[in-house]
Amino acid sequence: MKLAFSLGGVGIFAFNSSEILVRVFGASLIFRFNEHGMGTLAMLLGCVSMAAEAYSQSLATILFGFAAFGFCSANFIPLVMGLVARRNPENGS
Repeated sequence: MKLAFSLGGVGIFAFNSSEILVRVFGASLIFRFNEHGMGTLAMLLGCVSMAAEAYSQSLATILFGFAAFGFCSANFIPLVMGLVARRNPENGS
């Protein structure tokens, strides 16, 4: 039981670490690949990586899947918030 908890913690660490690294460089990635490309392609790749890790039995593949999903999903919420603020400027802050 303790091993399952520690492996879950390692997966969350991989997810959060990659998410933090991508947010550091998030503005340059969005500028390079535009908002539509980052929002659509990154989330599709993230979902594929999570599906691959869900069916995997390898620890390295599972950790890579969590890290890849963190990498792909890191800029999604800021992109959505920016889109909402542009569509409805009086409610955006």
